[in-house]
Amino acid sequence: MQLSETVKLYMSKEQKSIIAATMAEYINTVNGLVSDAVNGISISKYTSADLEASLPSALKINVSVMRSLLLKNITRLVVMLSVKTLSLPSRVKTSQ
Repeated sequence: MQLSETVKLYMSKEQKSIIAATMAEYINTVNGLVSDAVNGISISKYTSADLEASLPSALKINVSVMRSLLLKNITRLVVMLSVKTLSLPSRVKTSQ
């Protein structure tokens, strides 16, 4: 039994730019959340309503899920970010 199917999407230039902008906004929002957590700002009360991002609600909820994962792993995250030899993917921005 096949449970998945591969689909090829043919998007217009406008659709591609909308998706690229949404992806960039999502990454910036998550990076801001991580930055707040690392800098000692309490993120435990953040909800999707607190996010000032022009994202679809499903992605805002996803960021809220990311918040709960950050809260569980914040100690490991701070240690990882404090290591000078940490190599991050080029699309992940670090705060200076």
